Amino acid sequence: MNRRRYLRVAGGTALSLGLAGCSALQSGTEPGNSVVEGSSSTDAPTETPPAETSTPASTADLPPGVSEDGVEDAWELAVAHHDALEAASFTSEQTNLRRVYDDENRVVERGESVWTGRVSAGGERLHAVYRPGPETTFWSQRPTGNRIEWWADDETALQREETENGPEYRRIDMSAETGGQGFVQVAAHSGKSRIESELASAGLRGTEPYDDTTLSWLTWTAPPEIRTQFDRGLTQTRSVGVVRAGGRFEEIRTSYQASHDAGRQFTTTTHEFRGVGETTVERPDWYEEAIEATK
Repeated sequence: MNRRRYLRVAGGTALSLGLAGCSALQSGTEPGNSVVEGSSSTDAPTETPPAETSTPASTADLPPGVSEDGVEDAWELAVAHHDALEAASFTSEQTNLRRVYDDENRVVERGESVWTGRVSAGGERLHAVYRPGPETTFWSQRPTGNRIEWWADDETALQREETENGPEYRRIDMSAETGGQGFVQVAAHSGKSRIESELASAGLRGTEPYDDTTLSWLTWTAPPEIRTQFDRGLTQTRSVGVVRAGGRFEEIRTSYQASHDAGRQFTTTTHEFRGVGETTVERPDWYEEAIEATK
C-alpha cells in the first residue's frame, strides 16, 4: 500500500480520523485548536481518509464480514486478516507516539518507539526489533529505553538488549505469551479473538479502488473490555483501519486520550503490514553469541 498517498501524515504521526472531538488526539492541540507549547506543525496530519462514498462499493469489493452498514461478522473479518498473514511471510511495524501535558499545556512526558517484526510463513520464525525514539523522556527529562531484539523459532526464543555495559542476552520461555507464537500474535495485531472484540462495532467509512483490490476504511472505538485494560484514566479511543477486499488490513491506527496525575496524555499507535509474501527472515548475526551466553 502506498501509505504516502492514502494515509499521508506529516512527520509520520497521527492520522486525522475526522471524528468530532478527536483533534487533540492527533495534533497535540486542545479541542479549541489552541496550540500546545512543545508541539509542532509536524504533529498535524495533512490528509484524511475518503469521506463516505456516494456510490457504495459492491458486496464483492467489501472485506469478509463487512456490508454497506459496517461490520456484521467481526469474527469472519478477524479470521480473514489472521489467516492471510499466517499463510505468507510479512513485516509488521508498530509505531507509538505519546505526549503528556500538564495544566499549563507544557510537555512533561514524551515517548516514541517503533517495534518491527519480520515473520516467516506459518509463523515458524520471527526477528523483531524495538527501538526507542531519541526524545523519549519521563518527568525527570532524562533519556530512557534500550534497543531490544528478539529471535524466535520452533526451538528457542532469544532476547538481546543493548545496555551501557554491552549486549545482554536471555532465553524466553516458549510457553509464555511473549515467546514463540506470542510474538507472531503481536505481529499480526494480537489474536483473532482480540481483533473480533475490537471490530464488533466498526462502521464502514468509505472505499476506494487500489491496484487490483478495493480498500475499505473502517472506524471504531474500543469496547469496554479493552478499556478496562488501561489503569491510567482512559477517557477516549478512536481507531481507523484500512483493509483489502480479501480481509487483510494494511494499517490500523488508534488514538487514545487519558487523564491521570501527571496530566493529559495523548497516544497514537500505528500498526502497518508490509512485504506480504516477500519478507525474508534470517537468523540475526548475534544468534550464536546468544546461544553461548545463555547455556
